[in-house]
Amino acid sequence: MKTPLAWRNLWHKKGRSLIALCGIAFAILLIFMQLGFYAAARTSATTVYDAFDFDVLLLSPQYIFVARPADFPRHRLEQARAVQGVESVVSVWIDVGEWRNPETRDGWNTLTIGVDPAQRPFRDPVVNDQLPLLVIRDNALSDSLSRPEHGHIAPGISSELQHHRIRIVGQYTIGAGFVGGATLITSRGTFLEVFKQSSHEQINAGLVKIAHGASPRAIAAEIKRRVWPVATALTRADIAKAEQTYWLKVKPIGMMFTSGVIVALVAGAVILC
Repeated sequence: MKTPLAWRNLWHKKGRSLIALCGIAFAILLIFMQLGFYAAARTSATTVYDAFDFDVLLLSPQYIFVARPADFPRHRLEQARAVQGVESVVSVWIDVGEWRNPETRDGWNTLTIGVDPAQRPFRDPVVNDQLPLLVIRDNALSDSLSRPEHGHIAPGISSELQHHRIRIVGQYTIGAGFVGGATLITSRGTFLEVFKQSSHEQINAGLVKIAHGASPRAIAAEIKRRVWPVATALTRADIAKAEQTYWLKVKPIGMMFTSGVIVALVAGAVILC
């Protein structure tokens, strides 16, 4: 008959075994919690671009991150449109403005996206189907994931964005990631009224859709060859990598999450050993 030695050792001092079990459970919890924070940071870094429908993205060479995209001449999109395999090109304007909480009147940074209401630049059909509402000047769509400090931003609400009166006429769900507590979508005309420094002839991003079976990397390379050094072209994977690198390796918030993972792994190893 075999003697359950391991089981007897475990139950010989129940208190000590329970403490050891709690230590191991805490180490595992700490490691997975920090890995979860890190994964959430990676996802948040690309939230805005994940909402857009594109295969190749045109940006300024001075691009830093989504809230500081710089701009380039809009007519460069025609060069991209002429590349074989390109099906459509859409203009997008992006900036960060101060939204005034309609209840407290406090100002909060809000990422604002300007689009042509006649086009369908988003992946989610719920967003695209509401864009015709933006044909009326000073109308906007709001994000249901807006942070509470921005106030109740829902259809029927009016407030100021950059001291310009805005009416909320629809709602969607995207999220602003790290760049602000909320996002708003307006028409191109409203965007240019709100952000006076912007121009009809200067855009912040060009969304390029390519034919089925075409290579995004090959088309991005050809577009870049034609528009460089005034603009550049990136695939979806390239822009995701660039945003994640900026937020996780350059900005303090990313370094904090990265350090948290390392500390959790070291602490877990010490406890388990």
